[in-house]
Amino acid sequence: MCIRDRIKPASLQKMPETFYTLRNQTEYRLNNPLYRKIYIKLEQLKKNWISRNLGSEELMKDLNLVEEQLKEFKKIEKDTPSDKITHFIEIYLEQKNLSKIPLEDVKLKLKDIFDRERLLETDKKDLHLKLARSLLSINIPYKERLELERELMDMALEEVKKEQWKTN
Repeated sequence: MCIRDRIKPASLQKMPETFYTLRNQTEYRLNNPLYRKIYIKLEQLKKNWISRNLGSEELMKDLNLVEEQLKEFKKIEKDTPSDKITHFIEIYLEQKNLSKIPLEDVKLKLKDIFDRERLLETDKKDLHLKLARSLLSINIPYKERLELERELMDMALEEVKKEQWKTN
């Protein structure tokens, strides 16, 4: 039995629309490593689908998993800005199989930034310091910690800028 026989024609017609909808949802958020990871996965799925290394059933299953993950992210997007950023940090660390870190100081600094509605250079330095201190609790090599710190700071600062742009 051919794979196309097992999949309903409506699903086959829906597949490109689903793919491009999911891709568009991630494309504008590439500054966030979580969304960037999904975007890369979608591009790999597209490449495998085009080269016929992936069947219709597998593609639809993978697209549905991506869709569920994006729905979870959309729920997080509705949180307060400081909760959203710390939640994204927790998910990112979890996906990298790293232990949970204390983020209370980071969250307090983010709340302080959002209460003031303005991001100062001292805020960036304080946020970086608090994040770096939190990351010290993870037992990973120094270079990996620095890279992780940079990725998380970039994500946090982009989210702060995005939230401030929304409110102004």
